[in-house]
Amino acid sequence: MRMMNPKFYIVCAAFLVSVTARAAPDAVQEPAEVVPSGSVTVEQPWIRAGGEDEVMLPAYVVLKSDANTPWSLDKVTARGFAMVMIHRVVLQDGETRMALQDSLTIPPGETIVMDDKGYHLMFMGPRKQYKDGDKISVVLTFRDQTPVKMLLRRRKNNHLFWAHQ
Repeated sequence: MRMMNPKFYIVCAAFLVSVTARAAPDAVQEPAEVVPSGSVTVEQPWIRAGGEDEVMLPAYVVLKSDANTPWSLDKVTARGFAMVMIHRVVLQDGETRMALQDSLTIPPGETIVMDDKGYHLMFMGPRKQYKDGDKISVVLTFRDQTPVKMLLRRRKNNHLFWAHQ
């Protein structure tokens, strides 16, 4: 068996050391500042019952932040619905209208109460008829956070829930 030139081994070793030295800092490098973001809790989730031909159902939750950074609710999904949208009631030309929102930001330490006069979730295209008491599985997707799973209970309501009363 023929031996390789020792210079070959030295060049290979030097190459490996230089590649490893360059790669190592990236592999173990941590962000310059790691700040825990806290959390957002979901309270009192429910979805309003509609009529026989339900096409869309509004839902309401209370989002409480104990985070030290804003959280952005970017997407909501629900089993059994074509889509879920974030809406906000706005006054436009003297009339109230629902405006589609791309996202909803929850400022640090604040509470957002979703109701029929402000923000709310609109569940579109139910794939079945839901009855009072049925539970609907929902996932709230916040930007750069772990998704939050919750159950909404469907209920009739002649008066709306107001968290601040």
